[in-house]
Parts: sequence; C-alpha cells; structure tokens
Amino acid sequence: MWVPGGPHLGASTSMKHSHDRRRYDHKYPSCVRTYVALAVYSKALDARSLTKALGLRPSRTMIAGQLMSSIGTPRIAKWNGWFFSSQRKCLSRDLRAHLDFVLDRIAPAKEALERLLHQDCEAHLSAFWDSAAGNGGPLRDHRIIARLAEFPLELHFDIWFSGR
Repeated sequence: MWVPGGPHLGASTSMKHSHDRRRYDHKYPSCVRTYVALAVYSKALDARSLTKALGLRPSRTMIAGQLMSSIGTPRIAKWNGWFFSSQRKCLSRDLRAHLDFVLDRIAPAKEALERLLHQDCEAHLSAFWDSAAGNGGPLRDHRIIARLAEFPLELHFDIWFSGR
C-alpha cells in the first residue's frame, strides 16, 4: 500500500518531488476516510480501449447496458466507465495525498486523456470525504490547486458526515 513520504502515518511527512515539496497530515483529525478517483465515461469506447489509451490499469470498470450495483434502486449503465481510485492504495486521511497519488499516475496520460475528451468521452475527478465531526473539511493548498489546473478535469466532491 502506498503512503506518501513512506510507510509511517505520522503528523507532517514530506516527500521530494521534481517540482515541489509535499507536506501531508496523514492523521488529518477532521477526516474519517477519504479517497480520489478519476472517472472516464464513453458511449463508443469500452474499458479495454480506455485502458489501452490511458496506459493505466483501472480500479474498476462499468459496461454500458449492464446492471449497476449501487445503493438504492438498481440502474442500467448508459455509458462504459473506467475508474482509477486511490481507495485502499493510499492510507492517508489528507485529501492532498490522494489527489497527488492519482495525479502522479495519470500525468503520463495527460495528452491521451485530452484526446479522449475530444472524442466525446467525459471525465472528472471525484473526491470522497467522510467528515469526523462536520467541520474542518479537506485542505486544497495553492500547490494542489496549481496541479489540478494542469488537467482538463472538474473536481467533484462527495462529502459524508458519518461522525464516527
């Protein structure tokens, strides 16, 4: 399992990167759990084609026309879906570590992702955040905002208040 800065989940751990100095609070006390996923959808391209184009193995896929397992009412998928997630791969509770984990892995495929978006694919980053107490949400510092701006992707938030 990947943890930025090494295997320890100590307070502020740093990691050297080619263009920045990363600092994370892996124990992020206002967070129960968090992860980030890149979601790519296509009506024309299947998961195998998306995997080949992006050069990255997905965490999961979805096939148009198949029943989707979800909470609530079962639905039929209208699009093919390709998803790469930091869930269970990055142990930090700092959203920035999860964003960096995903962005580091998709960075080599940035041009391929841009081409897919011009071929009628849709894509976005989805950040899941489970709040411990209902305040003190995820931090997005100037460095992570600048990194996000390098990609033609929206950032969606799915915020929960489990208060565990």
